[in-house]
Amino acid sequence: MLPFALKPGHGMAPVALAAILALVALMGPDRVLAMRQKDREREYADGFPDLLDLLVASVEAGLSLDAAVGRVTDELVRRYPRLTIHLRMLTLELRAGKSRKDAWTAFADRLGIDDARAFATMLRQAEDMGTSLGRPSRSSPRTCARSGCCGPRKRRWPCR
Repeated sequence: MLPFALKPGHGMAPVALAAILALVALMGPDRVLAMRQKDREREYADGFPDLLDLLVASVEAGLSLDAAVGRVTDELVRRYPRLTIHLRMLTLELRAGKSRKDAWTAFADRLGIDDARAFATMLRQAEDMGTSLGRPSRSSPRTCARSGCCGPRKRRWPCR
C-alpha cells in the first residue's frame, strides 16, 4: 500500500489511512482485553457477596465447606457463569487433594478481588486456629459491609 500511496497524484490520504489503521491495530487489542477484564472483574465483585451469603447459609445448615461450595456453584451458575467456573476449579482442586488453604488462596488469586483474598485469609486463619467456620463466615459479610469493600452493594447485608 505504501508504494501506491507514494505515487504522484494520490495525496496524503492513503498514508493517513494507513497510519490510522496501524494505530488501531496496535492499540485495539489492548483496549478490548482491558474492557473484557473489567467486565469479568465486575462480575466477580458483583457475585462474591451472593457467594458469601449462600456459603454462610449452607454451612449454617450443616453442610461441610466443600459440600457447600458445590451447592453454591449449582445455585449461581445462571447468574454468574464466569464465577462458577472458578468455583468448579476450586472443587476439583479440593477433590484432587490440594489443601484447603492452597485451594482457596489459588481461587482468590484467580479472581483477583480483595474480598476473595480476605475470605481466603479468614478461612486459612480459622483452619489454623481450629475454630468453626460458621462464626467467621457469618461475620465476613458484616465486616465487608462496614469496610465498604463491597462497594454499592454494602447496604444489602443486614446487621446482626
